[in-house]
Amino acid sequence: MSVILDNASRTILVVDDEPGITTILALVLRRAGYEVIALTKPAEALAYSDEPGIQIDLLLTDVVMPVLDGTKLAEKFRRKSPRTKVLFMTGHAARLPSDADCVVKPFQPSEMVQRVGRALGRAACASA
Repeated sequence: MSVILDNASRTILVVDDEPGITTILALVLRRAGYEVIALTKPAEALAYSDEPGIQIDLLLTDVVMPVLDGTKLAEKFRRKSPRTKVLFMTGHAARLPSDADCVVKPFQPSEMVQRVGRALGRAACASA
């Protein structure tokens, strides 16, 4: 695997109600050089965004989650942090805004790394 070190300056907040998915995504994205915060509850993600000095470059969130779905989470998160980019992931048919960037589950680790790189405005930054 090749890693471009400048990914380390990028922080990704992964939110999925399935702990196994957050664990795998955190591992894959860390190997690609990103700083990763992985959470399983949307409320934790919103609370985390309130922490002073926190800079999240990308919110990577599942769409279908209990209590607060990913689209609502992204909406609330972007009100607090409008410069944060959002990448959705889903394994279900979901209604998303027409301009939403979305990865369909299941996906390959290399696909996710490429999509994250594109969402952050760069070419594929690493291969998993």
